[in-house]
Amino acid sequence: MPKTAAFGTAYLMRPLGGIVFGHIGDRFGRKKALLATLACMGLGSMAMGFLPTHAQAGIWATVLLVFVRMVQGFSAGGEVGGSATFISESAPRHLEATYGAFTPLGSTMGFAMATAVAGTVSAFTTDVQLESWGWRVPFLLALPLTLLCLWARTRVQETHDDDADSGPAQAPVVAVFRRQPLALLQSVGIRVACNGTAYIGLTYMSIHLMKSLGYERTPEPRSARTRSCRCCSTRTSASPVSRWAGTSVSSLPAAPPPSSPSGSWRKPETSSPPPSS
Repeated sequence: MPKTAAFGTAYLMRPLGGIVFGHIGDRFGRKKALLATLACMGLGSMAMGFLPTHAQAGIWATVLLVFVRMVQGFSAGGEVGGSATFISESAPRHLEATYGAFTPLGSTMGFAMATAVAGTVSAFTTDVQLESWGWRVPFLLALPLTLLCLWARTRVQETHDDDADSGPAQAPVVAVFRRQPLALLQSVGIRVACNGTAYIGLTYMSIHLMKSLGYERTPEPRSARTRSCRCCSTRTSASPVSRWAGTSVSSLPAAPPPSSPSGSWRKPETSSPPPSS
């Protein structure tokens, strides 16, 4: 139960991260907001690899673990909404669904890579080595990955138009709760259903296979890690279907994405027919 609570604290911080980084994206640009979320996530993941164990620091090890998880959740909340907004503003009108599919695609591929790394470390370390220092290796690999992603993100073009926000200051979060409470609840409900079922397969399945059903954690063909990777691959392969479905219904009225609470979403303008001569 304490491990589950420490893991779950990150998700409590996601809504707050979405609001804060959404505001940063509206005021200072999407690119700066995405750089900030990446830096927070990278630092949080690296810090996880340097945390002391309970035998070394006692209750402070748990406190530090919860704090780092909160930092990760805070940055993830801003990353999801920020990336969705950035893609929606960058994509051509006829390819919005195709571009939009890359956000969940990247997340699922990240889960698959993380599972593969964890399985590889488990395969090349003994139980004693894994409990002593091996568990730190996947988190420390966040350093080169973060540097690579920072290099890539500094080279993207800003999509936010400062002139569009030249009007009077507003409180978009408050406006969403006041003007569209039903749509907000519907969006939250959809995301709870989607993410809840997704995390059962992406996160909990490997734990259940090892703890309850006795599967090995090494990357054998029938191991828990391998089955988790297959689950991620199946979810990834569904992206083309999602892109096709999104393109097919792209003519329907667009609803604000649930991961953009800052009000940064701009509904696509409908093209009007040319005036008759």
